[in-house]
Amino acid sequence: RRCGITSSTMAVRSFCLAISTATSVLLLVLALCALGVRGQKTTQKISVGFLNPTFSGKEGEVAAAIVKVEVPKDFKFGDSDESLTILVTSEDGEAKAGRDFELVEGTITLATGDLKRIQNNRLGHTNIAVEISLTEDDYIEPSQTFTLTLEVQTTLDVEERITSATFTIEDRGSDSKCTFSMRG
Repeated sequence: RRCGITSSTMAVRSFCLAISTATSVLLLVLALCALGVRGQKTTQKISVGFLNPTFSGKEGEVAAAIVKVEVPKDFKFGDSDESLTILVTSEDGEAKAGRDFELVEGTITLATGDLKRIQNNRLGHTNIAVEISLTEDDYIEPSQTFTLTLEVQTTLDVEERITSATFTIEDRGSDSKCTFSMRG
């Protein structure tokens, strides 16, 4: 016996001290990890892409494919003359440019001021309509498709989302009902 403490009491106290120290170390490690994760700077990116992977319209209409541009609230701009250029083009499928729709070759350019306005609007994004003229013909035919592609050109930190979309042209003739009667 030392100082009125039995060896079994000493062992229990040593064990409790070891558990307490291990718990403290674990809590300290968890706290440091949490601070480290919270303290890390995450690089926010502007995101650009089609709003959906598919769009459609009827023959004879001017339809639209929507491009969404999102600028995070904490995105940091560098040079004041940075801009974002989005190229939108079409590629023939069953539907052919010049016959079923007007060829799509468009450029959307957003200057830094435009991007800051998007960043500061309530939603932090904007939708841009790419208009597509669909040609009406006299044929009753099944739906036809073509592909739209999107390419971003910029020095800004950008994440490209949906960069390819299928556009379906629905035949207007399929809306009408034909009735035949035979007399004999």
